[in-house]
Order: sequence, then structure tokens, then C-alpha cells
Amino acid sequence: MELHETPQRFHLTRRDRRVALGFVIAACAAGTLTFLAGSGLRELLFAPRYRPVPPAPAGSPPNREAIRWGAPEPQSTHPNSWNSPAPGHARPARQAGLPEARDVILTEDLGNWIRIPALSLNYPLATARSMESADILRALHIGLVRYPNGVEPGAAGVVAIAGHSTGEPWKGRYRFAFLHARKLQPGDLIHVDNAGTRYTYRATGHRMVNPAKSPFLSSVADRPKLALLTCWPLWTTQRRLVVDAELLETALLTLRKVSASAHEMPIHSEQGA
Repeated sequence: MELHETPQRFHLTRRDRRVALGFVIAACAAGTLTFLAGSGLRELLFAPRYRPVPPAPAGSPPNREAIRWGAPEPQSTHPNSWNSPAPGHARPARQAGLPEARDVILTEDLGNWIRIPALSLNYPLATARSMESADILRALHIGLVRYPNGVEPGAAGVVAIAGHSTGEPWKGRYRFAFLHARKLQPGDLIHVDNAGTRYTYRATGHRMVNPAKSPFLSSVADRPKLALLTCWPLWTTQRRLVVDAELLETALLTLRKVSASAHEMPIHSEQGA
């Protein structure tokens, strides 16, 4: 008489399947975090920086790294700006040759902002404390960042404003600010609100820069210009997309007063009811 062994089937209980699924999810999460952490660390340590160069004073040596830009500006308590003039501080005098501020624009916030209607972009504008990468990255958590390269909005020279195009969660809420920067077309307007004045620039085009070959952006220009800088292609730091613009006009900003009647129902007297 022959005996045949019946193969035993291996059955996973519901608890075993849950444990196995948990291990798979944990492994995927650990791999993702490792990849992102490695990418962020690699960018922090090895990614080439691209920063503007302040215009050299007359008679100064050509050493670009040794240039200093003088005393810091008055500090403001406004959360959107690190160096806008404090209340009661005099606004800088208008330089010769700049467009006259003919209009007055009502606004609900006199802080420093950058507004690009074509991209529906409306973000606070901070100024980094220095040209050091740590200060620039810290300021990017507040909004878009203006380099302290010695060129004020509206002045002759290149105002440089940087922002993330993409980024990991630890880069803050503005890490996708310039996600669509390449969609800007010549003629699109870029509004820079600074110290109670709106400077309207008109985009003239964009270009790609390899920071490994050209790590500096000159701030020298014979008329007021603007450069928006962001990493490109998306999710990389291989290139820098630079959007160039020229000053079109300026306007004074004044605070819009909100009437109480806009938020309250009118009360009618009995005689008029």
C-alpha cells in the first residue's frame, strides 16, 4: 500500500498580512526619507551657489568677495520684511532719472511684497541679512528673498530676487513660489512693493545659467533692472533660470482704511423703519 503525502498549504492569517504590509510601508517610507535626506544634504554641501555681485565703489579693488555694503538698514517689526524702514523713518530720496511716482495705489498691507499678475503670485519679500547661503536659505522660509547686493528697488543696477521652484517639505511653505517662472513672457509685469512704493518692472525675457561655470551675476547696470532667480530644471540645482526685467513705472502706496460699515449691518431707528 502506497502512502501519498498531501502537500500542506501555507496560510497567512489576517494579523500576519497586516504585519507584512506594515513592513513594506515602513521600508518604502524609510527609502523615500533616505533619498530626500541625501538629496537635501547633497544640495547643501555640493550644489554650486549663484549670487549677484554688488557694484564696486569707485577706486575699490576688483576682489568681489571683499566688497562690503555699509551699515544695515533700519529694522522693521513687520513680519514680511527684515529691513524695511521703521515707522516714521524717512523714505530714501528719488534718484535722478527714475520714473516719477505719479499714481497713488491703495493697499491693505504696506509691507514688502512681490506680485506677478501673470502667475497669480503674491508673496512677501524678505531681504537676507547677508550674501551668505545660510542667511539666504533662512530668509526663503519667510517668502521670496532679495539679495543685499547694494541695489535698492528703483535704483540703477540689478535688483536680484530669488525663490525656490521646487523643494522638499523642510524648505518651507514658499518652496514652489517660482514653479511657473518659465511661463513669464516679455511684457508681463512684476510689481515690487518696497518701503511704501510700488516699483513695476516689465519682463524682457529669460535665460539659463550654469552656476558651475558662471557663479556670479553682475549687479551693475546703467538703468534700474530686475532679475528673478530660481533653480532649473524642476527638482534639480543644475541650472538657474533668470528672468530679466526693466523698470517701467513707480507709484506711491497708501494704506486702505476699512470702514466699519463694510462689516456691520446698518441699524435703523424706529422712526425711519
